[in-house]
Amino acid sequence: MVSNNGKVAGTLLVVGGIQFVIALMLAEAIYPSYSIADNYISDLGVWGHPSALVFNPSIILLGVTSLTASIYLKKHLTSKKASYSTQLLDSAHWA
Repeated sequence: MVSNNGKVAGTLLVVGGIQFVIALMLAEAIYPSYSIADNYISDLGVWGHPSALVFNPSIILLGVTSLTASIYLKKHLTSKKASYSTQLLDSAHWA
């Protein structure tokens, strides 16, 4: 049986990253007078601003997809050979 853990991990990382970039651009457009030069990215998530309704769920989804991808990536790497990078993924996952 062929394992697709590596492909699943890669797909999750790409999907999570793309949705975050799209939501980030949308939140910047919604935020009144937001400027990349003058504001921090965290300003987009402040409750009370309409951008928070787009930005905050996007951050949560990015975290969920990243954590899920790390689990699949660990399975993929350990199915081939245990390595130092696997140990790093494991420690980062539980941090």
